[in-house]
Amino acid sequence: MNQTASTPHPDPDVIIHCGACGGENIRKDAYAEWNAELQQWELSAIFDHTVCDDCGSENSAIEKVIES
Repeated sequence: MNQTASTPHPDPDVIIHCGACGGENIRKDAYAEWNAELQQWELSAIFDHTVCDDCGSENSAIEKVIES
């Protein structure tokens, strides 16, 4: 599955990081559904649960504003 879903762009720009280790390799579970009309996968749900790939922590992801 190589389809990406577009998501609303937050204002201001933020980066998501792990509340335990500060890592930026955060993952969320999601569902995708096949759209027969468009012949592609579409993201249908994103769940609240997050996991950090850096430390394995299952905690809340934290948003940090990107300073320009």
